[in-house]
Amino acid sequence: YQRRVREFPRLMSLLSDELVQKQENRSPSQTQNPPANSTPEKFAVILKEVKKLEIEAVPYPPKPPEGYVTIRIVVVGVCGADVNYYSLGHCGPYWTSGPLILGHECCGRVIEIGDGVTLLQKGDRVAVEPGVPCGYCNICKCGRYNLCPEMSFMATPPVNGALVHYLSYPADFCFVCYLCSLFAYLIFVMERKLFR
Repeated sequence: YQRRVREFPRLMSLLSDELVQKQENRSPSQTQNPPANSTPEKFAVILKEVKKLEIEAVPYPPKPPEGYVTIRIVVVGVCGADVNYYSLGHCGPYWTSGPLILGHECCGRVIEIGDGVTLLQKGDRVAVEPGVPCGYCNICKCGRYNLCPEMSFMATPPVNGALVHYLSYPADFCFVCYLCSLFAYLIFVMERKLFR
């Protein structure tokens, strides 16, 4: 397992170099946030088969449906599950049977809001809860949605993950990152007072 974990960052580094090359071949206007009337190109890191990842252009998500938001992904963590899918083709009882976009530990910025979304605004920095429960079973209704037996989890077949530029996701499972800003400010203030 440790060998698999060590080789994955090297592979991601190679993939990021390939992505930079693809982005450099585009004009500067294509790299900014997309205008509302255009469909920009976006890229995804797709696991094609065991130990074979490819970067492919995929379509920009359509206008988010009711209760959903579109997020421009900023950061995606690489989890042990991602490493297992890459190196073994499975994680626990879940096997990949076709192409799969990896990554489920992510955060980004909201760029579009669907109808009925009231708690998020354009520009909000959000952390994404990777598991979406059914919302109807007794476990969900008791408030323990993380134990839902019908959980739909990002980057677990057949659900794609977050190693993409843009992600359409249920707004109820996107959480504004207020604490990150607060902690950054507190550290800034403390450093100024301590190191004067």
